[in-house]
Amino acid sequence: MSIRINVDYKDKDKAKNKGAFWDSELKTWFIPDNKKISDFEEWLPVDTSIIVKNPFFVVKNSRICWKCNNEIPLIALAAEKYILNEYDDDSENSTWKIVNSLTLFSDITYLPPVIVEKIQSKYPFFKLSYSKTIGGKYWANTCIHCKALQGDFFNHCEPDGAFFPTSVDEAKVIELLKLDMKHDFPLRGNYSFGDTIYLIDKYSKRNIFNLNNI
Repeated sequence: MSIRINVDYKDKDKAKNKGAFWDSELKTWFIPDNKKISDFEEWLPVDTSIIVKNPFFVVKNSRICWKCNNEIPLIALAAEKYILNEYDDDSENSTWKIVNSLTLFSDITYLPPVIVEKIQSKYPFFKLSYSKTIGGKYWANTCIHCKALQGDFFNHCEPDGAFFPTSVDEAKVIELLKLDMKHDFPLRGNYSFGDTIYLIDKYSKRNIFNLNNI
């Protein structure tokens, strides 16, 4: 699967000479699978740490809003395969490594605009929101009633959080909606692993979800 990159018009010949191609249908440049990601890092968002491989998933659950006490829907983004940019502590070099296991992404500070547009068309409560806790913005759930931010730490990192099941029964109410993409895409954020992901992977409900080819 090829990877989306953001190439300015002035750099199009440089990117093309390195092996990038233009997708006229989706109006984006992409890196073919047979090319090294490191040769194209200047056209990835700054500090990109993850490339999400096709397919990716919208993960659905609900919780009680901490502010208004109404039940609200929540989503997270996930993938069964991704490429991780790992840095060597003894040097400034990094290596792109393929990981083949389900993960949920959190504290996302960058998503490609086309992914944002598709997700928000269905889930407008998933917004780029300011968090006093971290002193910055990230893509997070907000309450559909009172608009309060529903922080990722509580949802992803606290036992019994919406995306941190501690039992089979808690995992069974979570739904994974599969979306197919034409190109893989970069993401900047954190990823999850461990027993809680195992529970989601093994026991959650899975469905195919159509937002058209993205």
